Amino acid sequence: MTTIHQLSQLTLDFVNDPSTGPEDRTLLQRALLARPAFQPVTDALPADEAIRRLDLARRIELQHQATIPNATPPPCLNAFQLAVLCIIPMAALEETAARVTRGNLALEEYFSSVETFVRIFLLTSHPDAPPVNLGHGQCRNRDGNRCIFLGTADPDACHVFPFAATSSNARAIRLRRLWNIVHAVIGDRAIVVSSGRPGGRDKAWNMLCLNPQLHRWWGQARFGLKCLGVQPDAAGTAIVSIQFVWMAKQTGAADAWSQELRIDAGDGDAWVAQQRSRPPYGTPGDGHDNEHDRYNHNGIVAAVHAQIGRPLRSGSMAFVVLPSLSDALDMKAVLDVQWACISLASMSGAAGSDDFLDADEFDDTCRWSVLTRDAQRE
Repeated sequence: MTTIHQLSQLTLDFVNDPSTGPEDRTLLQRALLARPAFQPVTDALPADEAIRRLDLARRIELQHQATIPNATPPPCLNAFQLAVLCIIPMAALEETAARVTRGNLALEEYFSSVETFVRIFLLTSHPDAPPVNLGHGQCRNRDGNRCIFLGTADPDACHVFPFAATSSNARAIRLRRLWNIVHAVIGDRAIVVSSGRPGGRDKAWNMLCLNPQLHRWWGQARFGLKCLGVQPDAAGTAIVSIQFVWMAKQTGAADAWSQELRIDAGDGDAWVAQQRSRPPYGTPGDGHDNEHDRYNHNGIVAAVHAQIGRPLRSGSMAFVVLPSLSDALDMKAVLDVQWACISLASMSGAAGSDDFLDADEFDDTCRWSVLTRDAQRE
């Protein structure tokens, strides 16, 4: 780690270097003086909670095996299914374990439904999606027509929950069938996502202004946005606090999400340990980082705030003012669903996996090529 003395010397050398211009010195000063809003990121899987979740996963796996006593080898959970049990709220996990024990939960159907929902989210969040932003004007005005994290001009007005997922009556009906999955994640606010008329979420409360490059990386699940709270004020408006979090790099095999794990044989503990060791996106590296991620890129996935020259870190905060508490709670609902889907895709290895996206058995119209044609027609 660089010492304060070394930083002081490097700063002096930088300021006195012939290549350093007035703009460089100004940006350095801004970087040194800036105190951007920041909240430390909480561990997605704290050690004590991981133990409890693995115990419940082991119980679910054993109960599942008991329903198919003669299977060889015995059925076991895969990486995606274990990620589901590590992501859903603890109360929902405990209820799932209890229902499996009572024999009134079709486990394979439950996991298949979660897969379908996450797959639809990822497919319709595709970074090359044709823009369909009927409410983009309100979003841009609200966010000052600049990226809420980088401060750059000409941002994209990005849907938090994908517009294409409910842009037609058929798609809206398909999503309503998965209401129970959304309810397990965000409770009664699930109605915001899984009900309503087609296109009903093309609202400013379901949009945020982001730099176009961030928009692309968001669609690839390289980062997620976590809602830390909603604060109403005396003026009748409400402030939504949003935390930026870089996800772990995807360098594993494309079928890592479907890798079988025998929880009772210790595979679950090894999987959790692997989660903790995966480096995140967002680090600038040394300029010689040749590690390919799943997108077959060896460039740097990181960003810098344009005005202060400081890196966009996990924990960076943005505060969005909504015109009403109702709109703010709706934004929190879609942010919570987005956070769950991206966290699950990242943790399981489904993010960036063509193998995962191509495995869609739910409906052919969920495939990206068809969605593109439909969006262009609509």
